[in-house]
Amino acid sequence: MSNDSGYSEQEDVQNMIDRAVERDGPTYVRENIDRLLGGINVVMSVDKDELEIPTALDAALARWDPSTGIDPAMTRAQTRRAAEYLAATGDRLGRTGLVDALADGSTLDTATWWGRAVDPGLRYLTEEGLVAYRPVDDTYRWVGDNR
Repeated sequence: MSNDSGYSEQEDVQNMIDRAVERDGPTYVRENIDRLLGGINVVMSVDKDELEIPTALDAALARWDPSTGIDPAMTRAQTRRAAEYLAATGDRLGRTGLVDALADGSTLDTATWWGRAVDPGLRYLTEEGLVAYRPVDDTYRWVGDNR
């Protein structure tokens, strides 16, 4: 089923959600999700309680094309873990703090985990405005408001 835009109802809603995440982030999406889902509930029988709304972190990591020499999905996943840890603690943490808390060696050795996954990822999230980097003490702090 399509509408005046030429897209299906589902595509229209997804386009609106994508634009909302790019523009105003999760606040816009949360404020308008009931209105957006009103149209697709009929078409898709979506349970809005089970729908996952992309956060600013989701959107930023989806846009990032890591060229670190290791699997991009692994790089994004480890960056997500570090970013979520920063958000949960609220602390300013550097390599040692993050490695001690998260680098258990089960996925990557410590040097690779930090040097080719997490540090490049956090630097990217700094460019995206979700993480603050302080070069004086080489630390990162979560500043995004998507949690």
